Amino acid sequence: MLERVWVFLGGGMAIVFFEVVFFWFSWYNLGMEKITPPSAEQLKTLEIAFGYDATIAEACADADYSASDFNLWLVDNQDYRQKFEQIRNLATLKARKAVVDSFEDKPETALKYLERKLKGEFSTRTESKQEVQINISQIISSLSGKTAKPAVIEEEKSTPALPQPSPKPSK
Repeated sequence: MLERVWVFLGGGMAIVFFEVVFFWFSWYNLGMEKITPPSAEQLKTLEIAFGYDATIAEACADADYSASDFNLWLVDNQDYRQKFEQIRNLATLKARKAVVDSFEDKPETALKYLERKLKGEFSTRTESKQEVQINISQIISSLSGKTAKPAVIEEEKSTPALPQPSPKPSK
């Protein structure tokens, strides 16, 4: 490929051509944001925030790190993405453990848990489904035999009509 460009442009012109292309690429890359990776302290703060099941925006605000930079940084660091997802899932697991551990002290909590997990057996409310079928043709035929008369209120009858604007004279 380089040989073809060299022959096409001639010896000295090829160097100028490649310098122009190099300059264009370096100028193009200036517009792209450089991502500063989070520091070790920021990573620790992010881990703690994700331990409380914080959103990315909340965790980044706590760590004083840009959420957009964090998302771009995670694209290249999939191992951290998986680690943070696992940490966030631990918060849910801790909450479940706390609920189950409180069953001995608070049996009403155990009953509420069973009402939600095993609705068919422990739920206090009943769910009913009703299906309604409407035959439109029967409704239309029953209405077609009747004539609808508009109801006229006496006050409206005596109200004079508003004056209509006069047509504009033509030139």
